[in-house]
Amino acid sequence: TCKDRLSMANSMFWFMAAPALIYHSITATLALGASVESRWTAGSHHSVEFQRAYVALQIVASCVELIKSGSFQSKIPMLAHHVLSCFCYVGALLTGRMHFFAVLDGCCETTTIFVSFLQMSRMEGGGIDEWTKSDPVGKKAHLVNGGLLWLSFVVFRLVLFTVVLVVFGHDALVLPPQIWDKVSAVELTVNPAVTVFLLILSVGWFKKIHVGLVKALSGKADKSR
Repeated sequence: TCKDRLSMANSMFWFMAAPALIYHSITATLALGASVESRWTAGSHHSVEFQRAYVALQIVASCVELIKSGSFQSKIPMLAHHVLSCFCYVGALLTGRMHFFAVLDGCCETTTIFVSFLQMSRMEGGGIDEWTKSDPVGKKAHLVNGGLLWLSFVVFRLVLFTVVLVVFGHDALVLPPQIWDKVSAVELTVNPAVTVFLLILSVGWFKKIHVGLVKALSGKADKSR
């Protein structure tokens, strides 16, 4: 049996929930990105569904993070990620503004599928760990997942968050007065600051992913796992 059932259940849950989040975020991004006005003031069924689901999932994830083993200090970055993201999304749901930036940021959940699989493959006793270590197909699946995780992190986090900040800054400079007067100082400062925080976190995570992929490609990963 799996030694860390809570973490395994959490990873499996996110692995299954991620496709729905990705669908809603990408669909809403395509629908709301046509103009400055739609990016700042419009919403859609998909943008609302994404943010509601995301907030609910992050509340559960925060509870899991607090309960699972490990020092509280090591949990601070992830807890900050959960809390700050929820703060911005709840604000967007309440005001009806900036749904585009919420769902564009949310496209980063594309990486969750590959992260969840990687986490499950590292949990002793869950079955996936043995499959990816001993079965030829499992070994290939593990390597392919690592490559897709690396690629998705570049596209859907490092590049994506940079694009979000560039579009946000551009729009803020040309924002019509009637929209500018409605937007709060919190929306203009905290929202982009959280994206910067997520970008910094992602850079740190990507370094570990890159090292892990290099080891896997060189054949050293099997010895260390």
